Amino acid sequence: MSTFDDRERAEEARYALDQETQFKVMARRNKLLGFWAADLMGLTGSDAEAYAKTVVLSDLEEPGDDDVFRKVRADFDAAGIDR
Repeated sequence: MSTFDDRERAEEARYALDQETQFKVMARRNKLLGFWAADLMGLTGSDAEAYAKTVVLSDLEEPGDDDVFRKVRADFDAAGIDR
């Protein structure tokens, strides 16, 4: 039975690694989106960094990308940016 147990542990470890990698990729994407949006809104330096962080955190509100889109869209609307 140990071969099956080893295989199960390996599959679980691979799944966990895949999930962690996917999370990191999405967080990186959101950070870059945040920096792009910050640039359009005229934010620089630590203000741009802080804004990018809020975009990353906004993705944790609900599954999917809608929460990120709503945040950036609302911020663009507030800044008068029509993109």
